[in-house]
Amino acid sequence: MSTLNRDYERFAKEAKEICKDRV
Repeated sequence: MSTLNRDYERFAKEAKEICKDRV
């Protein structure tokens, strides 16, 4: 479960970066 949480955290960070790049 911790691995999944870590993957989700990384995905959230990437998504935030993409959103910032888009705006």
